[in-house]
Amino acid sequence: MEIYLRQRSGIVCLITIALLLVFSHLYNHSSASRRFRRMCIYALCHVVLTILTEVTANLLDTTPLLVNRLLHLLCCATAIAFLGEMCWYITSITPPQGRSLPVVRIVTILIPLLFLFAAPLFPMYFTKGLVINYPDGAFMHLYFFIGIALCLVSAVLLFRARLQMDRQVCVLMTLVLVLMAAMTCLQMAFPELMLSAVKLTVITLMMYFIVENPVGKYHDRAMIDLPTGLRNHNALQEDAVNLANNWQLSSNGSIGVVACDLNDLKRINDTHGHQAGDEAIALIGRVLRAELVSAYGVYRTGGDEFTAIYVNQHEDVMIAEMQAARDNLRSRHLDCGWVVHAALGSAYATSQSELSIRDIMQRADEAMYADKARQKGAGNVRR
Repeated sequence: MEIYLRQRSGIVCLITIALLLVFSHLYNHSSASRRFRRMCIYALCHVVLTILTEVTANLLDTTPLLVNRLLHLLCCATAIAFLGEMCWYITSITPPQGRSLPVVRIVTILIPLLFLFAAPLFPMYFTKGLVINYPDGAFMHLYFFIGIALCLVSAVLLFRARLQMDRQVCVLMTLVLVLMAAMTCLQMAFPELMLSAVKLTVITLMMYFIVENPVGKYHDRAMIDLPTGLRNHNALQEDAVNLANNWQLSSNGSIGVVACDLNDLKRINDTHGHQAGDEAIALIGRVLRAELVSAYGVYRTGGDEFTAIYVNQHEDVMIAEMQAARDNLRSRHLDCGWVVHAALGSAYATSQSELSIRDIMQRADEAMYADKARQKGAGNVRR
């Protein structure tokens, strides 16, 4: 009877994760959310298998040992797959990290598969505790070791992206990893507690409210400029504050800013109508989004003004992408035949400098206006 009473916590975990899976499917449709839903599926499988293994481990007289080992193998493998997917999920909610993305994906696929093939070679036996039997031996030690290792991988990925993430999200995600590592260590010390199902449920619940929360999605939508699909002025102000706070704590960071301004918008509106002006603004937005691929964020900050921020990127990368945007625009024209021209300028500084992010943005604006003056002298700007 004691065994079956213990299943109440497992059923609560099962219902909780199922609800999170449903809510994520209804409200979130990004690639990161799909990875979160895979985490939920692994967690669901793990909880179901945990419920089964708690029963079979305490019915050793009637359950074949092979069945017990197989169920425990699958139970542990789903937990490891969950942790691997969590690593991949963290990479999807942080800014691009270059070659680390495919490496992380390969690792998160290989580790659960290697565990499935290697774990049967390790001995596992059942120890009678005060209330229930629980699995023990080198098999479980391997399981705990891999779990701790994947937590460390997640921590490294989070640490690498700390300066490019929202500080609150970064702190909360760090607390999630600390809690997971602490619960894993507690289960290693007291295996009869059988915390794995509760651990995955708590972690999934916390990640949902930190990252997947629909309220946060509506906040993000309020930060989008609808005509261009870029982030808007409010988003720039918020990101600038977060980056400034993180930048002050960095000893080797860098910030680059590209400022862009559409030339002759008033002339386009007066000559061809506001629809042509809107078309020109949307065109600039598409080009900047396509060419400034390494930017932390690209923003429409005013009627015909745009800004891009680069975080911890080489200045050469920023200059090359700005030039690519300039070249792209030279070949574009509106439906009415108007050739689009834009002025661009940039500024760059490292955290060792005494410049603030606002100072860098001001210098980028000055460089942009200098470029506009040069184009005006060449006859490309009429206002």
